[in-house]
Amino acid sequence: MSIWVLILFAITGYLGRYIPSDLVELAPGKMVREKVKEPVLVLMEKCDLYVISAYRSYDYQKKLYAKSTSGKVARPGYSEHQLGIAIDFGDGQCDLEECFYNQCLIDNAEKYGFKLSYDKNNKKYGYEPWHYKYIK
Repeated sequence: MSIWVLILFAITGYLGRYIPSDLVELAPGKMVREKVKEPVLVLMEKCDLYVISAYRSYDYQKKLYAKSTSGKVARPGYSEHQLGIAIDFGDGQCDLEECFYNQCLIDNAEKYGFKLSYDKNNKKYGYEPWHYKYIK
């Protein structure tokens, strides 16, 4: 990923129509940046999780945003998912809800290079205990 893309995102939060050049398939219909694939697969196996959402294009995010009524969906060009490093994990019990809780993920995320994006103190989108980003 270009350092300029990261700087632009850090300063403005806007990615435009950026598409990572190293996207690989994680599962059918789910793409991530190449360096993210192996750590995600390890966490999924270790913590009995699956991936609900990974890379999202600008156009796909635009459709999600247009349909959303929750206020929790990022505008197109502003989503971490567009970077190809964000993952929405699910466990089949409480997907995409504040009740999502997986102690194994909490205990192991950092070991595998992940950080919770939106904790209880963030003011941007509200608490999203399922949404992690790869930071290595």
